Amino acid sequence: MLDAGRVHIQLRLVADRIAEVEIRSQRPNVARALRGKPAAQAVQLVPLIFALCGRAQGQAAGLALAAARGVETPPMLDAAIEIEVLREHLWRLLLDLPALLGLPAQRELFLKAQQAVATGDQPGLQTVLAQEFWNELLQRLDELVQPEEGVTALLPVMSARQSLAAWSRLNADIAALPLWQGEAAETGAYARWGGQNPTASGAFAARWHARSAELWSWSAGEQKVGAGGTASAADNGAGVGRSLIDTARGLLMHEITLDGDRIADYVIVAPTEWNFHPRGSLFDWLHGRPAVDDASLREFISQAIAALDPCVRWELEVIK
Repeated sequence: MLDAGRVHIQLRLVADRIAEVEIRSQRPNVARALRGKPAAQAVQLVPLIFALCGRAQGQAAGLALAAARGVETPPMLDAAIEIEVLREHLWRLLLDLPALLGLPAQRELFLKAQQAVATGDQPGLQTVLAQEFWNELLQRLDELVQPEEGVTALLPVMSARQSLAAWSRLNADIAALPLWQGEAAETGAYARWGGQNPTASGAFAARWHARSAELWSWSAGEQKVGAGGTASAADNGAGVGRSLIDTARGLLMHEITLDGDRIADYVIVAPTEWNFHPRGSLFDWLHGRPAVDDASLREFISQAIAALDPCVRWELEVIK
């Protein structure tokens, strides 16, 4: 089985403060392994390779290939990907987040909510979201020790066609260290909401509130193009196609270059590379922070990483 990789975080402490922060996303270059394969075969392999957001990855591959063959996809809400996004939000909010806050995982609520989303039962999801647990969860979030908002930009919502003005072509360097207008940028539900979460009292809470807001929006039938589940594709010259999909964790980009009916080049830019950029939001939150107590430091880092939600495991190294 393919190792999905990891995010490695190294901190150097000086005088009980975080003096240096090094963040490295260490992931295999899956796209490189697809080069030379028949295009149809490569596209079929993509959702099998990625354990998380497999539907979004598969659709991104299919749309990019279609665009490379001249068939563009205007921005649209893809119902199947939207369901995947909502399910990921529910998993994080009802199963993962409670453990970080000292609350029991809400498996029964998760199953009810997941069933509502899977069957298109918007009132059913509203019933779950109206449970008292949600108020307790969000209140606990707002009470966390949290950093002030950093200076990292928020990646704007865009279509595949619009993205061509920002990146004329995608390549391995962009896939490893993506930049927006020359700077690190954050993607995900919080960025899709433009950072506007007036009910949240801190940086961590704001990102969880944004996920909750996407659930509420769907349950009220108010979802629009630009929300999680939005997909588009554009041709980028002869035999080159690019697709963009807004996943639970943020912007996913695929670009396929064809040589006849085989893959000449394939580039994937994943949300984790945006959100765990060496000079991104996590760096902002950690650099210069007091680090007197090891347990408190690790708890803070766990909450920071969960707020940004990598699609791979993470590891921490502290040097004193």
